[in-house]
Amino acid sequence: MVRSRLLWRLYAGYAVLVVLTTAMLGIMVARSVEGDLLRQIESSLRSDAVLLGEIARPYLSAAPDSVFQRRIWVLGAQTGTRLTVIRPDGVVIADSREDPSGMDNHKMRPEVLEALARGVGTASRYSHTLDQEMMYVAVPLRSGADVAGFIRAALPLARVDERVANVRSIVLLGGLSAALLALLIGFLVARSFTRPIARMTAAVSYTHLTLPTKR
Repeated sequence: MVRSRLLWRLYAGYAVLVVLTTAMLGIMVARSVEGDLLRQIESSLRSDAVLLGEIARPYLSAAPDSVFQRRIWVLGAQTGTRLTVIRPDGVVIADSREDPSGMDNHKMRPEVLEALARGVGTASRYSHTLDQEMMYVAVPLRSGADVAGFIRAALPLARVDERVANVRSIVLLGGLSAALLALLIGFLVARSFTRPIARMTAAVSYTHLTLPTKR
């Protein structure tokens, strides 16, 4: 009984410390990994836009081309990314998801304005064209000092959230596994530590009970 009480008193404090520490570290790691993942997705979209820019350059100063539009459709399907080619005046000349002739002027889109000001623009917002939340990355295509147009790449935020959720699940599973292992090891250590103390306590109690009482 003495050993049991001592074991659980010692182990309870250790268990609380392990749980709190694991939770704090798990939150920190999850946020860090999620941030890295979002930056990787933005970097990938930017790379897609930059590569498309070299393909789109000859078409930015020409009339809309059905062959180029079909090529953008194919590239979008292959990359799983929505690709949009925009002239400097905001007119869309090609898009991998919609008919550009029916699309609004994109000159005032947040990602386009930021790309013009900073060299790359990012935005997460609702797309009325596709009727869903999207993550956009836009880059300007320059011809000397002038802007020849803008290239934009985008992914549905649902797919981005799915990747983030997968990362959270992995971090959670890893944290739980580490916590359970630490709790098991702590229990074994606490049991081995309290065993000799319990024996000493029991021996002292036995000696006290067996000693003759002075009268």
